[in-house]
Amino acid sequence: MKVLAINGSPRMKASSTYHMLTPFLEGIESAGAETDIIHVHRLDLKPCIGCFTCWKKTPGICIHDDAMADAIQKYNKADLVIYGTPLYVFTMSGTMKTFIDRLVPRMEPWLIPHPDFPHLTFHPERFDKPRKMFLVSPCGFPELEHFDSLVYTFKHIARITRMEYLGEILRPYGDPMSSRALQNLFTDYYELLRQAGVELIRDGGISDDMQEKLRKDLFPVDKKALYQMANEFWTRQMDKFNVPDELRHTVPISGEDSDSTPIVPESSKPGASKLALTNISNEFMMNAMADMYQPNVIPNLHAVVQLHFVPPKDGLETGSPDWYLDINEATCTVHQGQTPFPTLTISTTYELWRDIGLGKIDPVESFTNGDYEVNGVMQLLDKFPQIFAYPKSDVKTILNQSQSSKKSEVIMTKLSFHDIIKGMPTAFNSQVAGDMDAVIQFHGTGEEPGDYYLHIANGKCTFYEGISDSVNLTIHTPSEVWVAISMGEIDGQQAFMQGKYRAEGDFSILMKMTKLFKSL
Repeated sequence: MKVLAINGSPRMKASSTYHMLTPFLEGIESAGAETDIIHVHRLDLKPCIGCFTCWKKTPGICIHDDAMADAIQKYNKADLVIYGTPLYVFTMSGTMKTFIDRLVPRMEPWLIPHPDFPHLTFHPERFDKPRKMFLVSPCGFPELEHFDSLVYTFKHIARITRMEYLGEILRPYGDPMSSRALQNLFTDYYELLRQAGVELIRDGGISDDMQEKLRKDLFPVDKKALYQMANEFWTRQMDKFNVPDELRHTVPISGEDSDSTPIVPESSKPGASKLALTNISNEFMMNAMADMYQPNVIPNLHAVVQLHFVPPKDGLETGSPDWYLDINEATCTVHQGQTPFPTLTISTTYELWRDIGLGKIDPVESFTNGDYEVNGVMQLLDKFPQIFAYPKSDVKTILNQSQSSKKSEVIMTKLSFHDIIKGMPTAFNSQVAGDMDAVIQFHGTGEEPGDYYLHIANGKCTFYEGISDSVNLTIHTPSEVWVAISMGEIDGQQAFMQGKYRAEGDFSILMKMTKLFKSL
């Protein structure tokens, strides 16, 4: 059997379509079929202009002298054609549509009743053609329903052109497959595609059991988490090009259903106003802390301090509630949002932290009294009065840092991979975990190779050394990468998307990691 795949993605090999077609064709070939693939974009086809030269002047020959003539020859000789196209605005890509339009020279102009459906009009075909058709398509949306019009179109084409429609493989939220760096995440899915290719040739179709496996979520998380992950990606893309905030969100986004309401990241563009000292913004407080940073207290310090501010009770607008300080030896910079695996996480009311910053409340005494929550490396909190020169009584210190604190000779070195994993239970959030019973296995390579795992059960998280017999999620990472993520030196999600570490197993746990191990 000769099988011809038509790749209708404009991005050719750098596409989810291609990465689906490749293992599928490998399976088809291993079952004994002969395979070939046409990358339509590479043909550089001119669009059909409806001149009918191929019908009236040069029957069977298009007026455009391009690579389509050779493509038609391959098409005519195939027994099975596999159309691979991304879903573009609920139907095939423009690239694929151009290819199908350019198949018109295969038809004769005569109008006759359709051989199978006499009530329909038909053009007779002048050449042999594939007798069977199959469809492969990914899309960016997470629901299968979006493919309805696309599937109907190809089923109708098969019906009218008298081809046997053998089925389709559809992949909702298939965009991540286009990334070369993420290919190791889809090993299991690609193996299923190979098996499906074998089934298609061996059995003449794909079984319901295989279809069920193929349609399982690649990232089994609720839509809210999926929206957040995708929207954060697009936010970073816009950040690269300095897209103004007014061009990012032109239509208000609303909705009550948490499963269908996108979480649109707040703009990271600075600009909070400087309020009166008693009504200062969260951003102002964070910048004040950064200004008070004393780099010589703990030489070579690398740490990330995450703060979550509970909004004021009086309804005062103080800006985003989540901020973090990135301490990199001599520098301390302010960032809006949340960072994965911070060194220290502080959850506090706005009023309390404002009064601590104004010198009205002693931070150590307030923590002892349980006025605010802290998770992470407690030794760092102990050094806060020295690392950040808190004002004693004069609020002008916030604006003019002239007072220096006593320098300590304490030296803190970077935590090891072992210490990072061992310390994760201290940042565990049992409320997020709920009744979760899972084992997260860490396989470290690189500078500090080692195997450790965390067991989450009964609202507790326990650290163990070695390899567990029952694992729900395995994280394979160079030790230095995970340490850098935990210290806030690199973004955990970006590192994952760039393939700096990989994971296998239950991705819903991976998607919850930043909430499972931080103070809310």
